[in-house]
Amino acid sequence: MRRYSWLALLLLSPAIVGCAKGSHSGGTEADAGGAADPEAWARLQRVVGDDLRQMKRDDPERQAIVALIQRLIPGREYRRVFDYVPWYVWEFPAQGRESSYVLFEADTSGPHPGSTPVRLTLFSAAGRVLSETQFTTAHRCYLRDVALSGRLSEGYPVIVLKTGSGPGPGPDIGKQYYARIGDRFDLVRLEAGDRAARRNRNYITHFTAGPAVPVLTEDEWEAELRSDDRFRVLRALVWLGGAHYNYKPDEVPDPGDEQHEDLGQVLVVRSVRQNAAVVARLQELAAGTDLWQAEAAKLAMHPEDLRWGP
Repeated sequence: MRRYSWLALLLLSPAIVGCAKGSHSGGTEADAGGAADPEAWARLQRVVGDDLRQMKRDDPERQAIVALIQRLIPGREYRRVFDYVPWYVWEFPAQGRESSYVLFEADTSGPHPGSTPVRLTLFSAAGRVLSETQFTTAHRCYLRDVALSGRLSEGYPVIVLKTGSGPGPGPDIGKQYYARIGDRFDLVRLEAGDRAARRNRNYITHFTAGPAVPVLTEDEWEAELRSDDRFRVLRALVWLGGAHYNYKPDEVPDPGDEQHEDLGQVLVVRSVRQNAAVVARLQELAAGTDLWQAEAAKLAMHPEDLRWGP
């Protein structure tokens, strides 16, 4: 008997077949929530930790898994081609906290040059949707594999994307690390093939790896850098050390230009970098024993902002 043969039988259930219809969901916490489906959640938990990529799109077993996901996330649809594919369901344990679960999905069907869209859906222990995070792996940088690391602190595990460029030029990003911070996922490290920290290319929106960072004030970013949460510190360092758009003095961006980084965010980055307390904190982190924080702090201390176009 095949490993997921029990799932194929679920397709005979009218309750599951009927849920395959519905409008596309935008994936926000508000519209992705709703009541948990205990039966569907119990069945989906049977594949926790299994590699679901081995199943073809038309495989009844894969269709059964998709149907369970749709029961848990009403309104979610899957196209037959050029869409997200479930890769894993992972348990996310943390010391002293109730376990949560993450559905990892990716769409590797896009053309080159391009990127790989990734979607992370966070479930509570009871199967309720807590949040959804969507992002891309950066232009000319493609997802090759993914793994769930052990806990790198007392918090949750970290999702590690193994990435690489296609034919022609591309960024030297061998690994991307995403950590759960609150009920969202954020980029906490980019790593080159030599395992050294790399800058995120924030200056062009589709060049950027990972989701948009939280919109915080200068004081809030300083507080993030002083947080006891290692991953909050790393998220702030990745943002400060990224290559941001080098707007010229008195330059007024085209309001219809969605390609270049938002001027307001660039001004916040510049202000935070010039904050004397932040400079002192970066020096402290750069001299510390946490390798990830030290490397990221050094990038933030020596920014290399860029322009694209005239």
